[in-house]
Amino acid sequence: MKKSKTKTIKPKPKAAPKTRKKTAVATPKPPKRDNKATYLEFIEQVLNAGNFSVAADYLAPDVTTHNGFPGQEPGREGFIAALKAFHGAFPDLRANVTHTVAEGDRVVCRFEVTGTHRGTFLGMPGSGRKVHYQEIAIVRMEDGKIAEHWSVADALAILQQLQTSEIV
Repeated sequence: MKKSKTKTIKPKPKAAPKTRKKTAVATPKPPKRDNKATYLEFIEQVLNAGNFSVAADYLAPDVTTHNGFPGQEPGREGFIAALKAFHGAFPDLRANVTHTVAEGDRVVCRFEVTGTHRGTFLGMPGSGRKVHYQEIAIVRMEDGKIAEHWSVADALAILQQLQTSEIV
């Protein structure tokens, strides 16, 4: 007679419960602001509406103005002071955007600007004369703020309309 071999089945040791790796849940970042939209908002809020209390929200602290007004101080404070002075001279200033092109960190706008000369402008006292001129501005945006600014305005048209130059 043969002996039968009996297999003893041993219970498998219970595996430690699997723990899920805790993965950090990324806090959703606010959507990156579109440079073109940001600059156009700056034009409306600050340049046209004269809301200087929000100007710093649109300007880098060390913003560079490549061709500012005579005597314009550097940086954000100088930029805002120049805008305030211009608004003081032309309180009803309106810059109507006619063309806008944006690529990468650059935004280019062409404006038709109107206003009435009511305060001192470049040493000239207010005359009550209306001005209409064209301007092109280029800005470089960095982290959603204006970091550099170039602007070319039709200064001859302004002077002709103010009738302050002997050459006009």
